[in-house]
Amino acid sequence: MDDKILDSIADMICGDRKQYPVYRTGSELTDFFKSVGFSGHTHDGSTRKWWTLNVLKRLTENDLKAVLLRLANPLEYTGDQGKTEMAINELNKIISIVGLRVVLNGVDPSIIKIDPQFPPK
Repeated sequence: MDDKILDSIADMICGDRKQYPVYRTGSELTDFFKSVGFSGHTHDGSTRKWWTLNVLKRLTENDLKAVLLRLANPLEYTGDQGKTEMAINELNKIISIVGLRVVLNGVDPSIIKIDPQFPPK
């Protein structure tokens, strides 16, 4: 994925902006990547956003999809429907430009291909 898209995904993972449902501390970033299934990413105390972006840049395409699916998973938000919907809406704004969309099938997120779209303002 493009560096700007990865930058936006890193922003969302960190949760520094009000449109994102969860703010994650350094240790919570480590926990997030563990919940995706990656054990080798322990936050080192550096700037959270740049550390997260560096992790994302080293992932394979399949690993990035796993990150997207975790960001859309209701389990990540303890089943809070409002936070889950917020996460999916924001995530879809980020990835629509590359022709991807996250949808929920019941409580299981999946990624579908769509025609690339400019994100809504």
